[in-house]
Amino acid sequence: MTKTAVSIFIATFGALWVGLALAIEPPQALGLVAAAEPVPMTCENGRCDTVVSAFCLQQHHRSPFPTDLYREAKKGDVRVVARTHTGVEILLPSEMLEFRPDPEYTAVRVSFTTSGAVDIDPASVHLTIAPNTSLVPIGIASDTALETAISTHRRVATQFFENGDDRGKAVRLVNRLINELPRTARAETDIRNAALRRANQTERDPAIRRWVRQLYHNCGKSAETSRRFTVRRCLVDWHHRSMSTTNKSFWAALAGV
Repeated sequence: MTKTAVSIFIATFGALWVGLALAIEPPQALGLVAAAEPVPMTCENGRCDTVVSAFCLQQHHRSPFPTDLYREAKKGDVRVVARTHTGVEILLPSEMLEFRPDPEYTAVRVSFTTSGAVDIDPASVHLTIAPNTSLVPIGIASDTALETAISTHRRVATQFFENGDDRGKAVRLVNRLINELPRTARAETDIRNAALRRANQTERDPAIRRWVRQLYHNCGKSAETSRRFTVRRCLVDWHHRSMSTTNKSFWAALAGV
């Protein structure tokens, strides 16, 4: 075998080994940003879902993959409510809910299949998230570090992600906009404007609405110059950067805990 072939073999084997190690290493526990106001879920093709803001509780664990499955650390912290077609309000069992990173630690997709639910009105489905909500990877055994992350550290996180500051308000409104827009298809101007009007109804602070409107406008201009870049993608990028910035401040604060 030539030296070049050996080098290629070693590089390939090394990459496979790193990938395998990452797959085996458990992902970090996550926190979900509390949402007292109902967050609508979109129901299509037998599945209901929505994307919510999340953050990392374990800095030195690997970042999750979209294929990683999570569960609530405490059942019932995420409540999904719907109405039947006869008007009866029902609470869906926690066991029906699926939690996956979307695509990494700053956002989580909450979903369920409607085949396991009673005859619900798709337009009525929404969720709320209790304060101090944590998610843990499915199949990971609990230990002291994990228990500390979802309890003591999660309470510290409240000061950063759920303190009612302007950044938190903007993140909440942008997250609502992300859910209002088509996931993959490009949205025409009238659809985008309608999404902004619906999202703005959830924010009382006019300064925050103005700031997000400007961000929305800038994302629209960027999308117009690219066939592949959408307004939703632009908002997702901003949401990730903002949540990551706050997460770094949170990690720094944990040094004193």
